[in-house]
Amino acid sequence: MSKYEVKKNEAPEVSYDIKVLSAKVTAAGKVTFNLLVNGVTIYFMSLIEYKNAEGEEGTFISFPQYASNKTGDDGKKVYLNYAWFTITKEMKEDIIKQIDEILK
Repeated sequence: MSKYEVKKNEAPEVSYDIKVLSAKVTAAGKVTFNLLVNGVTIYFMSLIEYKNAEGEEGTFISFPQYASNKTGDDGKKVYLNYAWFTITKEMKEDIIKQIDEILK
């Protein structure tokens, strides 16, 4: 096991090798996909399209989640991710491009 010394508020540079293994559109119109990241497969990821308060459209990538036993301040269930890593704008664009190629 490698040991890293990280100073406060600093993180080691990490490189990612990413490949979309499969993608499909569900009957409800939701795009789901499996993503290989540095040799680890993350199953049941989703591509979510939204419109913000200003009416601008966007897309984000959702990681697989589960409902915890906790509730938030609003009384709704809290959902937690099974897996997570930082996705840069460039990575997101590449993932979407790979999904588009598979769904053609």
